[in-house]
Amino acid sequence: MNPSPPRDPSAPAIAPPQSYDPATDLATDLTASKDLHDPEGAVGGDRSSLGSLLAAAVRLGLQTQVERAEGLTVAIEGKTRQILSGTVPRVKLAARSVIYRGLHLGDVAIAGGPIRVAPKALLKGQPLQLLEAIAVDVHWRATAADLNQSLESPLFATALAEAIAPLGENLGGGALTDLALAIAPVGLELTGKLPQGRRVKLTTGLVVAAPNRLLLTAPTWTQWGDRGAETQPPLDDVPIPLADAEIDRLTLTDGAIACRGRLWIRP
Repeated sequence: MNPSPPRDPSAPAIAPPQSYDPATDLATDLTASKDLHDPEGAVGGDRSSLGSLLAAAVRLGLQTQVERAEGLTVAIEGKTRQILSGTVPRVKLAARSVIYRGLHLGDVAIAGGPIRVAPKALLKGQPLQLLEAIAVDVHWRATAADLNQSLESPLFATALAEAIAPLGENLGGGALTDLALAIAPVGLELTGKLPQGRRVKLTTGLVVAAPNRLLLTAPTWTQWGDRGAETQPPLDDVPIPLADAEIDRLTLTDGAIACRGRLWIRP
């Protein structure tokens, strides 16, 4: 690889609008669904048992998919006749400390619609099943602790290995062990050990290059050996394509990462 020009380490990896506070913004999303949900079954102004039935179906479907979702709230927007015809105009849901297939996702808020569903299945109390793919708006925030716990997940471990694979040739090959991730406003820091026991650290910026592509910027390896720490010149930026997802805004703070975007959910 050819070294890329050095970057100003004091420059933030992402420059969000001044008015954007990811923690406050997500807290608003996490309470919005609770405010909209009517436990008595009101759906878009129509009071019946259908709203509660549909909300229960959504919860049941989610609970069969996730290992944990604290404070799960569901809001249904639409008229009873619309839902009975098989269309839910809009669904909002939010949860904290979500765990899915070993991935510690942190706090998540999702909104999307219209959703095509099978009304007969809903009336039978079965989990909500999509009839076609939908795009949903997603707001997500996770901490460094969430990401480090996710390192135990094969899904995350594989994705991380694929992301840093183009950089590994500078280390002489071999998988890293004893991994740990840290998050700062200027980027990410990954530490680990090489097969021969040497400690290494990768520091990199993380930006949105395009809605469906992230970019590791100026990735730099530091190795510890007999002569102490040795830092290599920055390497070429590494693109990370996103499948079935788009990111509009990404923010790194001390110990946390937050983003807004869209996710395509398929039946």
